[in-house]
Amino acid sequence: MGFHSQTGGFDLLAIESSERLMIKFRVKEKGSSTIGIGSLQVKDAQSGVVESSNLRAIPPGAVLENIKLDAAERQRVIDGVAKNLNESPCGRARR
Repeated sequence: MGFHSQTGGFDLLAIESSERLMIKFRVKEKGSSTIGIGSLQVKDAQSGVVESSNLRAIPPGAVLENIKLDAAERQRVIDGVAKNLNESPCGRARR
């Protein structure tokens, strides 16, 4: 109820994607102009038990893009991020 009193509840704006066990959606807080994106995943179709859910606010002016990476590209991105972190002043200080 605390979360509801902070947001005023939500209006559903769009279903971004819908799969057998997961739905991704976009909502707007009733109590403000804040837009959020979230997902809800159920354990299996029979039980209806929620396995995970999340909801995150989208910063004003942000543009959402659904980017799909193959395994090789995903690894290249992870390696690049790790390299940048290791070369940053904060990364060097932890060594």
